[in-house]
Amino acid sequence: MQHFETATNLGSYGGAEKTPSKPIFQTMKESVANGIAKAANSLHEKAENALSPQFTGFGHQTANWLEKSADYVQQLEPEKMRADIESQVRRNPTKSLLIAGAVGLVLGAVFRRR
Repeated sequence: MQHFETATNLGSYGGAEKTPSKPIFQTMKESVANGIAKAANSLHEKAENALSPQFTGFGHQTANWLEKSADYVQQLEPEKMRADIESQVRRNPTKSLLIAGAVGLVLGAVFRRR
């Protein structure tokens, strides 16, 4: 029983304390948004050091897209996300199915390697 209590007190993954005022969705949302923002910053830095102006422009354009994605994730609400996904699937069912399949293949490959 003591082992269970100790594990419960650890909170979320990695032993970090769980704050009762912050729901798990909020924590995940912030983590994903911060990761995307870091990737965008890194891409901006790498784009500055690109060998050709064409790659520099493409790098900055991609980084800007990532920044917009990070903003979207940060402002995301569960019900809005569900509605957005439903709308996208209804407008483009084939494309949505292909994307879901591709994501499944990538996740399968990632988890298979671990």
